[in-house]
Formats: sequence, structure tokens, C-alpha cells
Amino acid sequence: MTTPFQRPPPLVLLLVDDSDADVILTWESLREARAYCQLHVVNDGLQALEFLRRGSDYQDVPRPDVLLLDVHLPCKDGLEVLQDVRADPELRDLPVFLLLGSPWEEEHLRAHRAEASGYLVKPLEVLTLGAALHRAVGLRLHHSLTPA
Repeated sequence: MTTPFQRPPPLVLLLVDDSDADVILTWESLREARAYCQLHVVNDGLQALEFLRRGSDYQDVPRPDVLLLDVHLPCKDGLEVLQDVRADPELRDLPVFLLLGSPWEEEHLRAHRAEASGYLVKPLEVLTLGAALHRAVGLRLHHSLTPA
């Protein structure tokens, strides 16, 4: 007896960006990359932490598989959010890709390299985004197979 092929669940992405234009461009890049994902969007660092911790407004949301985090955010910037994520035992293994406004910003973020899973320069290019998601799936599988 053969079992029918079952598609795995979509990759759950949380995009944290306060620019509507960048959110649209990211969505378009995901569509062009034919990424099988569920995209959630919040606009600032405090909302990101509420979403990740399933606070009052986000009790029924799925836990993201990948966090795409803009560095420049209102309320709490991306580097502060990254520090909070890495300090939280429930979230520390979440793949986090920092979104930069220019390639030169990476020089200023070297101190945070060990905490981020990677860096992407906006606007996100299809191949770069696809490679990051592929890497994130590998990170997710690695962490799920690593003994506690």
C-alpha cells in the first residue's frame, strides 16, 4: 500500500519592518522565490517580542521558524530585539536574519555576528532570500535534532 505524498507544513516567517514598501518588496521576493511559507508582519521591536512570546494580541499565532528583523525599528531596535531573543530560553535557537539598509552597515554590526544567523541587504533579492531560507530550514532541523 502506498501512502500519498504529504506536503510539509509551510515555513512560518515573522517579518519585522516598519517600511510598507520594504514589506511589499519582501513579499514579492518570497513569491518570486516560490517560497512555501506563511508570512506574518509586525512593525516595531515591541510588537515582535509580543508576537514571539505570544502576548495578549498574539496568543493564537504559530511560533515562527525564521525571524527577518530590520535593524532600524521604532520603539525597540532590531539589535535590542536580537539580544532579547538570544537571552530567552524559549527563543534562543530561532534563526534570525538581520535586514540591513545597505551593505556597509554590516561593518558596524560585526560585534553582533555571533548572535545573528545571517544578514540580508534590503531590498531582498530572490536568490539571497531563497538561500537564507534554505539555511534557516537546515538550522531548524539541526536544533531539533540536537539533544537538550
